[in-house]
Amino acid sequence: MKNESPLVSIGLPVYNGEKYIRQALDSLLAQDFEDFELIISDNASEDATAEICKQYLEKDDRIKYYRNEINIGGVANFNKLIEYANATYFMWASHDDIWEPFYVSRLVKRLESHESIVLVFSDFDNIDEDGKQIRVYPKILKLTSSGTKFKRLYKFIMFEEADGKANLVHGIMRLKALKEIGGSNKSLGEFAADDLFLFSMLFKGNFYIVDELLFHKRRSLGWYEQRSNRENISLWHTYFLRYHRIIASSELSFFQKIALHFVTIFREMQFQMRFIKPIFRGIIPFSFRKIGKKFLRKMFTKNI
Repeated sequence: MKNESPLVSIGLPVYNGEKYIRQALDSLLAQDFEDFELIISDNASEDATAEICKQYLEKDDRIKYYRNEINIGGVANFNKLIEYANATYFMWASHDDIWEPFYVSRLVKRLESHESIVLVFSDFDNIDEDGKQIRVYPKILKLTSSGTKFKRLYKFIMFEEADGKANLVHGIMRLKALKEIGGSNKSLGEFAADDLFLFSMLFKGNFYIVDELLFHKRRSLGWYEQRSNRENISLWHTYFLRYHRIIASSELSFFQKIALHFVTIFREMQFQMRFIKPIFRGIIPFSFRKIGKKFLRKMFTKNI
């Protein structure tokens, strides 16, 4: 029977997802935690996505289906799901991913027992088009945060993008905190929007990573867009500038802002080295970068 006030709202944004959406819906509906609503926002798909969703709509009254008349863009479609949500907790679900049957129950249990936590995620891996594991992320557990707001912001900035931190956007979070920051900030652009959204969420509380592999993020052939080094440098520079923008507009103290601006500048220098021709990489050798990390950690996380 449909619960008018579910504990969890699951928002599934989709565009042309006919290939995998059945697998995703089956995985979500098989959760051992049943007190949820599943909201689908179809971003004007041109394939059989609408027909498939309507078939599932008839099977389970926890499902709600909405369709945009035109494609409104990825970030806007993600945010639209927040407007539809009615629960205490919220999670985004991609149309091509897979969840273990106890994913929701494990994460909700942690949120229910710790008020200081605003987002819970789990260990995860990448799967290919056939569902075979292609990558794991052993460092993701380090993103469990505690302590001061400054320390968790510092930790997030310094955590490598390649180690999967953007995937925390698929965790379960407190809807109230999500609405307070306004969802994913469209004005910050769509490139690496997940990371910037998560950074904003850290102003509201801690993150916790459950030490169980409960989520499988699909990486289909051609998911990564090939760019020139020059294009990458420009895109990622804009990305780091947006960290500065979030920090500058925050309620952190003057000295905390200065410290995080400095950390972000250092982090960008370290990050951009991968796109610079090998002949110039020796300017900032690995040993120097390692010493720099230790200096920042000692200087800022202990004194501010």
